[in-house]
Amino acid sequence: MAERNIIMGKAGGTAGKHSVNYKISLPAEMVKELGVTQEDKCVLVSFDDGKIIIEKKSLKLAPNNSVIVLSDKASKSDERKGD
Repeated sequence: MAERNIIMGKAGGTAGKHSVNYKISLPAEMVKELGVTQEDKCVLVSFDDGKIIIEKKSLKLAPNNSVIVLSDKASKSDERKGD
């Protein structure tokens, strides 16, 4: 477990006047252990029972050319149209 501060900043672009964005730095060892790389950096973020959960996202192409999104640890999958 690592202790971190959440970085809060004013949102830019077309965000509302009082919008705020939130960021946190993750320890490199944890990110490497998830299998995140510069080429494959997509993760799934969820909130459950007061905890923020970050999981590595895996993609699989189905026979009908839709993309199936699989988490390495989650048992659920999400389908969406491919390119």
